[in-house]
Amino acid sequence: MLTRVEGLRAHESVARDEPVRAMRCGDGEVRAEGGDSERERLRERSGRGPPGRRETTPLRSSVAASAATGTATRSPRDGARDFSVRPYRPGDEAGILALFARAFGSHGVRSRRLWEWEYRRCPEGRQIVLAVAADGEVLAHYATVPVRLHVAGSVVLAGHVVDSMGQPRRRGGLGGRGPFLAVARRYFETFGTAALAHCGFGFTTPPIHRFGARHLHYSAVVPELPALFCNLFAGAPPALHVPATVALREVERFDPAVDRLWARCAPEMPLTIVRDRRYLDWRYADIPVPYRRFEVWRGERLDALFVLRAGWCGAPIVALTELLARRDDLQALECALATALHLAGELGMTRVETWLPERHPFFARARALGFRSERTNLTLTARLYRTPEALDWHRENWFYTIGDSDIF
Repeated sequence: MLTRVEGLRAHESVARDEPVRAMRCGDGEVRAEGGDSERERLRERSGRGPPGRRETTPLRSSVAASAATGTATRSPRDGARDFSVRPYRPGDEAGILALFARAFGSHGVRSRRLWEWEYRRCPEGRQIVLAVAADGEVLAHYATVPVRLHVAGSVVLAGHVVDSMGQPRRRGGLGGRGPFLAVARRYFETFGTAALAHCGFGFTTPPIHRFGARHLHYSAVVPELPALFCNLFAGAPPALHVPATVALREVERFDPAVDRLWARCAPEMPLTIVRDRRYLDWRYADIPVPYRRFEVWRGERLDALFVLRAGWCGAPIVALTELLARRDDLQALECALATALHLAGELGMTRVETWLPERHPFFARARALGFRSERTNLTLTARLYRTPEALDWHRENWFYTIGDSDIF
């Protein structure tokens, strides 16, 4: 959930004693305004159930139907303004990419290829709301990438909030009169409803989470999300090995057996993104980002998979961005970490990092294997549409990885 409300002065921030920060991660870029950048933070560390309701309408069809109902009218609360608020239309891409460049500067320039992958090729459709001036300039943008979420045995739609931003000259402050809050509110009226989705979620920095909690009903699911890491510059890395009992295969796309692996893992994961072949190929094979995909086989059965990203966030970091295995398959975890450490050494990188929930057995096992943990400045944030009273259940059961974020 990477949000930029451009031009906010420190005294306008939700936290008045802290400068406004915003993070943009894409095309390998991470940036924080008004303070140290997330990229610098990573470089320093690298040595320089609720009862889910099963969907009865095809998920993508429901997204398209909702988008079709959007209108380009002004909200009465915003008074007479010189822009309209409406859903995305084909042809808006140039204006959206121009807004990326204005809002995030040189570090946030979004390539057309990455935009096409994220919004045109997403298997579940797209959810984008814009504020557009009379001359066609895009002034604000609030978007989610729809994903299928496995919730207590049911498959429901959720919106991964990404790429939210406002044009600096037209922000209108925090009082509800500016384009950014106008598009955010229209988004929730159009897409963020219990009839269409279970929740919206994303990964926010502290000021953006506070802003969302005050104005957009965001709730913290995992505050100060923990990272597991090994700094290779700090000494000899753990002596981990790929066990001889498994066959490790690097692949361009995932084997169809991934769907059977997901079916075995899903009952142990009450709340997570559906990690089937359709999703995993889109997320890690179709994307124009150099991920490396691995499968762990025992005989004729695919028992685990993982994905690595070298040079994560533009820093000398190998990130373990995805890991799918049964909870008791600690050997699969060791296989993934050993491969990540080997790749880091081979490429001259100085840190291996991954994200796993602290309650999951893999977290304690990674610590036992020599990895350390630290708190990040990111919060897994959600707005629950159907079961807002079940926030504690979501906090206890949400399984996530780095790949669930849009930090590419």
